[in-house]
Amino acid sequence: MIQTSPLLIVPDDCGAVVEHLVQKLALSGIRAERSFDLQQARAVHTGCACPHHGTEDCNCQMIVLLVYLPNGALHTLVAHGCDGVTRLAWSEELSREDDKVLGTIIKEVNTEARRTAWVDIPTDT
Repeated sequence: MIQTSPLLIVPDDCGAVVEHLVQKLALSGIRAERSFDLQQARAVHTGCACPHHGTEDCNCQMIVLLVYLPNGALHTLVAHGCDGVTRLAWSEELSREDDKVLGTIIKEVNTEARRTAWVDIPTDT
């Protein structure tokens, strides 16, 4: 995976950000599937200390989403959360067209996260 600077830093829990983002993508006809979830992977390993917190009790999260666009493109979005802040980054460079479409949706999610509370997105539009 290519190490990139965060595309966006969202002031909210990683799981909540990803869930909201997946819903927003779906409303735009874009499918996103989790291919990795750090907390699920950690659940089977007991006694492991978090390298960031130095304790077993940690709130770090990394979720990898496979994002399938209607044009056939596949992109990988990495969400890394820690202490109530989520950093989103693409693992590869996006085409200008894909960046425009996906960037708009991600910016909307960021704007909504900065409000006082998430609003459920209606799925029957």
